[in-house]
Amino acid sequence: EIYTLSLHDALPIYQPEYVTLEESTGRISSSAVIPYPPGIPFISEGEIISQEVVTMLSELSREGNDIVGLEKNYLLCYKENIVD
Repeated sequence: EIYTLSLHDALPIYQPEYVTLEESTGRISSSAVIPYPPGIPFISEGEIISQEVVTMLSELSREGNDIVGLEKNYLLCYKENIVD
């Protein structure tokens, strides 16, 4: 299941913070996350991060792929955890 919030809904309510990739499940992304290859966004700004995406990004990172938006295994997310 994919959860999304509009930026209009997400931005005024939540403040961004860096969390580890493992801690990001259920959080709202405050930036796009794009692995190269393939160069297709896995997470868009305002999207709620699923465990499936975290697993895929972890695998791509272990394989040595460059991932825009993932800095030393940290993602910038809004503070509130939407999905328990």
